Amino acid sequence: MNNASNIIFNYDVVKNNTFTPLNSTNTLRLKRRKVRTIKKTKLINTVLVSMLILSIILAGFMVSRFVSLRILINVKSQKIIKLEKILDANKQKNDSLENDIDTKFDYDELFNIAVMDLGMRYPGNDEVIKFDKTKSEYVRQYENIKK
Repeated sequence: MNNASNIIFNYDVVKNNTFTPLNSTNTLRLKRRKVRTIKKTKLINTVLVSMLILSIILAGFMVSRFVSLRILINVKSQKIIKLEKILDANKQKNDSLENDIDTKFDYDELFNIAVMDLGMRYPGNDEVIKFDKTKSEYVRQYENIKK
């Protein structure tokens, strides 16, 4: 086959498998075609290689961003776990202090002191004045309360 290709190098293959000798315009045309094909191939290769490099850089950036976000999530998770432990400890401490207050504070004794010693009493229905609720739940008195 190699010998055959060497032999028909200067011939152009035509339909019906007949060989005609190449003239100078045909050889120039073929050389130009080869040069154009090589230039197109080089351009396509350059574009493909640059796209490949760009996609590798983009993938590297995305992987590094993913890893940094993953590390950040792990750090935040550990911080949340520590804060939840502190919260649980504070809740337990708060509950124990509330129990201490409830056991040390006698509401019946407070009621007796208020009623017997200080002369306090529950207000009657005609002594209660109701105000409209405001956003801040704070009432400012600008004038005397109506009796």
